[in-house]
Amino acid sequence: MFSADGQRVVTASFDRTARVWNADGSGTPVVLRSHEDAVYSAVFSADGQRVVTASADKTARVWNADGSGTPVVLRSHEGVVYSAVFSADGQRVVTASFDGTARVWNADGSGTPVVLRGHEGVVHSAVFSADGQRVVTASEDKTARVWNADGSGTPVVLRGHEDRVYSAVFSADGQRVATASEDKTARVWNADGSGTPVVLRGHEDLVYSAVFSADGQRVATGSEDKTARVWNADGSGTPVVLRGHKGMVQSAAFSAEGQRVVTASEDKTARVWAISTQALQRCLRAATTDCLSPEMRRTYLDESDEDARKGYESCERSYGRTPFYPEIDPP
Repeated sequence: MFSADGQRVVTASFDRTARVWNADGSGTPVVLRSHEDAVYSAVFSADGQRVVTASADKTARVWNADGSGTPVVLRSHEGVVYSAVFSADGQRVVTASFDGTARVWNADGSGTPVVLRGHEGVVHSAVFSADGQRVVTASEDKTARVWNADGSGTPVVLRGHEDRVYSAVFSADGQRVATASEDKTARVWNADGSGTPVVLRGHEDLVYSAVFSADGQRVATGSEDKTARVWNADGSGTPVVLRGHKGMVQSAAFSAEGQRVVTASEDKTARVWAISTQALQRCLRAATTDCLSPEMRRTYLDESDEDARKGYESCERSYGRTPFYPEIDPP
């Protein structure tokens, strides 16, 4: 998961640690160590100062992201804690557990958590809406549910998946929910349960995670088929397939500006992918002093003829070279 400013990534591991990395791969990660079993998830607070982790040791923990101090331990679940995330203001944490419940805690550990009880199976994920008023959960009972965060009222049940639902998240405006399921699909729902969900179909195995971009226009998914995919949230077009991991992709998330996706895999790596033209250009420039020809710029960077020519010439001149056109220059 990226920090809000896109400068850092936090990862969770079966080695009982979470680690905070520079997104560009430089330096040495901060290791967050004290869980007594596998760590299933790790996310930053909105201000990037803290990290909350969820573990098989039945606890969630709130850490300083720089590794200083002692973590706050959130303890009362009766089974593995699969996910834990902050509210937008950083004051609360919501957790999801094998015990079939989600719980809403004060992030400082004070008080008693609100217990969201009603699923008929394991709860794999739980997240807040941006305004902190609602929580959406995903469960092995094949449903996602939208709850009032204070536990009042009756949840909206999003029913339609044909197998376990592993993750569910709100769009930034809180109007939609994206879910990921063992039925090999992700789905985009109206959060109030109205209408028919958009089905994102194409993965060749179960889908572990689905998240919106900040603008809500795209959804990124991670799958057992070893790929992540970036879809139009309305189901139009063909998804971008991010292929290269050697194991299942357990999570995928957008950077805040939406130009990159970070993935976490069973192959013990996290990868940062450029998915926009601007990000691809930066990666190419960092990787090589060779300049793409106008034809390649049109093909791979989706530039017009004029922009491709100008971009090629600007690139060559930036390295002190004269642009060369084989079709018109003499041998």
